[in-house]
Amino acid sequence: MPEKKFSGGFFSTKELAICALFGALMFFLVFALGSEVIALTGIPFSGGITAMMVAFVVITIGKDIMPRFGSAPLILIIAATLAIPTSSWGPPGLYKVPLLFMIGLSYDITYHLVKHSKWRAIIAGGLTGLVAMPLDYTFLVTLGLPGADKLAPLVTMFTILYAIFGLMGSYLGDWLYEKKIKNRAFVKHLRN
Repeated sequence: MPEKKFSGGFFSTKELAICALFGALMFFLVFALGSEVIALTGIPFSGGITAMMVAFVVITIGKDIMPRFGSAPLILIIAATLAIPTSSWGPPGLYKVPLLFMIGLSYDITYHLVKHSKWRAIIAGGLTGLVAMPLDYTFLVTLGLPGADKLAPLVTMFTILYAIFGLMGSYLGDWLYEKKIKNRAFVKHLRN
């Protein structure tokens, strides 16, 4: 019997569960890695430098398992919802949901625009890393959130680092998926 679609038919229940799993995994890893750095430096998004590569590994594997358009924003919406009361992705607040939705959408759009390239995940990771920091900073400044003044002189450097770690994380995630994960029975079951 075919899987029933949920909420208007865009994603099935299984697809929503996969996105929720990867969103929760991403939140947990980013929170665990990034919180320590933010506590030490006091600079918002500095924890993102350490967590960026891991976050892109997770989103790339999640996107490879469920390559439908919209899965990356959904994964990041789940992560953002869990991150609302934490310092992950900036000071606590609801703004994280639209922020991470836009970051996920940039990954998804790039991923699907270059769908015939074997490098599509890596390209998507690098370009999304390039967009993430200016978008994060814009949210901080526009909403008058704390830490924007500390972050201002570092935006250019963080943008470059986010792009590099986005490339590296997506490359590693794609490699892990292709070489270690793709042929596992549970992954084949998830993809069918």
